[in-house]
Amino acid sequence: MSNFFIKGNKTVTVLPTNGRAKFFAFGIPNYTNLGDQAVSLASRKYIEKEFPEYEYIEILEENNDEGIEAVKKIITSQDIVSFVGGGNMGSLYTDHESARRKVFSTFINNLTISFPESIN
Repeated sequence: MSNFFIKGNKTVTVLPTNGRAKFFAFGIPNYTNLGDQAVSLASRKYIEKEFPEYEYIEILEENNDEGIEAVKKIITSQDIVSFVGGGNMGSLYTDHESARRKVFSTFINNLTISFPESIN
């Protein structure tokens, strides 16, 4: 398995199973679009401020499918699942839209949050 989970400032391959509630953030960009990077960082800062009791875990966009499978193994009912915001909802960037739909259709028993989007 590749290194695709970001915890704090380091990349790890194994998700923590420490009993602490988790906030899984999917769709995190690892490409050079600074606008998308800024949206992702703003979301992270918001989550860390508003949900301090949760362990924040980012799942890189390019590893969406692997991330879903890994999270399915450890997720609990108290955990939250989100997808990064930006300008990628709708039919313009279908790969982003498909990834979002796959995440939300997988974790139907958890609170899910889609951060603000521009819709095409």
